[in-house]
Amino acid sequence: MAFKKGKSGNPAGRKTGIPNKTTKEWRVFLSSILDENFSNQDIADCLLNLSPKQRIDVFFRLLDFLLAKPTINEIESDSSTKTSDLMANILANMNKKIPT
Repeated sequence: MAFKKGKSGNPAGRKTGIPNKTTKEWRVFLSSILDENFSNQDIADCLLNLSPKQRIDVFFRLLDFLLAKPTINEIESDSSTKTSDLMANILANMNKKIPT
């Protein structure tokens, strides 16, 4: 039997928005490895050595980890900004030198 919308098989389970403990622990662990081995300057230097296309690829790959994926409703309701204008702005900023 399927659950009703908004109801789960474990009503006393983890509340919405509370991160998984294991995920949180891994993020802290990986963050400490990055902090110990890479400075902001090291990362900026690496990015500056990439071609503009490679920088854009890195940028979009990082976005997957930083931003929640929008839902269909969010995409449909945000028609005030044209995609072409947004992309032009991103590309213009990607070609600027990274501050040190």
